[in-house]
Amino acid sequence: MQLCEEYGTKLLASPDSDGHPDSSLVTNLTYTQALILLGILEEERDEFIVEYDVESMTKLELQQAVKDRDLAIQEKKDLQKDLNLKSSELAQLTTLTQGLEQQVKDYKSKYSAEQEKVTSKQRELETDKEETTSARKIAIRIQNIKIEQRDL
Repeated sequence: MQLCEEYGTKLLASPDSDGHPDSSLVTNLTYTQALILLGILEEERDEFIVEYDVESMTKLELQQAVKDRDLAIQEKKDLQKDLNLKSSELAQLTTLTQGLEQQVKDYKSKYSAEQEKVTSKQRELETDKEETTSARKIAIRIQNIKIEQRDL
């Protein structure tokens, strides 16, 4: 009953039927082969029959081929899921990296500005030292002059 529902008129057509171009693929199968192939989506069934030469396969070979196909499909789905996960992680890391690069750029800019302030303060300090030294010399001269004036 399930075979009739799934394969419909394809089972009734003869292999040489012109009414259904793909009917020969199904009509050449044994009952067991047709039953096993119900585990494959209808859209993929004809391609599978041709690709694996199902007509010449034993029941066990066909079951193994369907099982291998299902495993390959599941593995592909798992790999796609992993790929999507890795792509998502990569996008997050790329965003994080860009943020960190911007922070580095900002810190470099702040560092340069602070470095300029330090250089300016060092120049002021040098100028102040020179002025302090000159002021001391002047103070010493004034003291010496006062001492000389007292001595006179």
